[in-house]
Amino acid sequence: MDRGRTRTSDDAREPLRRPGVAELPVIGGPDPIGPRQDARPGAERRRARSRWIAAGIVGAGLLGTALAILLAAPPAPRWSAPPQLRATPDPVPTAAAPPPPPPATRATPAPAGGAGTCTLDDLRLTNDGWDAAVGNTWTRVVATNSSGRRCSLSGYPEVRLEQGGPLALTVQRTDDPGRLEPSGAPETARPVGLDPGEGAAFTMWWRGYRTAADQQTPQRLVLRLTSSPATADVPLDRAPAPFDVVDGAIVEVGPWRARVG
Repeated sequence: MDRGRTRTSDDAREPLRRPGVAELPVIGGPDPIGPRQDARPGAERRRARSRWIAAGIVGAGLLGTALAILLAAPPAPRWSAPPQLRATPDPVPTAAAPPPPPPATRATPAPAGGAGTCTLDDLRLTNDGWDAAVGNTWTRVVATNSSGRRCSLSGYPEVRLEQGGPLALTVQRTDDPGRLEPSGAPETARPVGLDPGEGAAFTMWWRGYRTAADQQTPQRLVLRLTSSPATADVPLDRAPAPFDVVDGAIVEVGPWRARVG
């Protein structure tokens, strides 16, 4: 090689050769293999690189989806030990409760002197003792034992006054009929024992309506004992209408009491 020789462009294209150094192709220089006949190998590399990039993107998407599913899933239930069973003690036998006591009942007074209850067949009924003052009227009904045995009467009799039909009277029980001041609840009537020929009586009181009442139509006084549903008429010693009352009048009735005189 001549040091003084000037290198031409052709000389520049030739690779520099040094002993023991492999020859490298010069960038932009001629292909040592020879001129390329086709550009397809470069296009294939670009398509391969695009496929790897797309595969990477798809893989990253699948990985993100899997992570999202795992994060959204509910936590797995924690294992817990089964509850410990407590031994239930055997029930202690208890004594049966005693039965409740029977309800208290009110004792019924025994008939006076061991006598049985009088019936209407044992009695003779009469009307006795009329009295009037300041518009108030009293009368008395007497029951005489006409049987051959001892019997008794107790309680308050029930009365009904009829005059061409039942009168709508308000019948009140009181221990003292006609009393100016109310005496409260009726007292407990005591049995009245009647030997044959003896009698008991009760009093009736009402405030008279005088001429406002019907004094012409005959009246009928009906009596019933509390011990029997049977009824009987009380003969009136005044006729035809001794009770000067109208519908709605108040009539007070007293209990049976032993007749005196």
